[in-house]
Amino acid sequence: MPLHAFVTAFNIFIPMKKVMNIAFLLSVIAATSCSTPSSPHAADDAAVAQSVQATVAKDVDVTAFNQMMADHPDATVLDVRTPEETAAGMIPSAKHIDFYDPNFANLVAELPKDKPVMVYCAAGGRSSQAMDKMKGMGFMEVYNLNGGYRAWSSAGMPTTK
Repeated sequence: MPLHAFVTAFNIFIPMKKVMNIAFLLSVIAATSCSTPSSPHAADDAAVAQSVQATVAKDVDVTAFNQMMADHPDATVLDVRTPEETAAGMIPSAKHIDFYDPNFANLVAELPKDKPVMVYCAAGGRSSQAMDKMKGMGFMEVYNLNGGYRAWSSAGMPTTK
């Protein structure tokens, strides 16, 4: 069927006003279906995405932990062991917050979130959990000492009693 015959037949069955309405409706649907929905909190969403991307939570060995302490004197060194464990010794300048303390999250929340936090426990398990918790709380940089205080003292690194 030639095109002009098709157009003629089409015009007989569908008045031109309906064709124009259908064409307009299709163009509106096409234009709106390709747009992305805007969020009233787009700036907030972008800030959250950026902070998630900037967060560092990493396990490090004794050598790297020691070097980071030297490179970042403003970092918080956090001992999450029990008071009985810390009585045997601590890394110099470490702040003690017992991981098992019911107020652990509240006490940690008082630490600066924009500076590195270097966390350790006896062997690395609790401090790894603390690191994950702190990452969820918005801390930008948290480093866990692999092997914990045992690895630190076994390597002959300085300790205090």
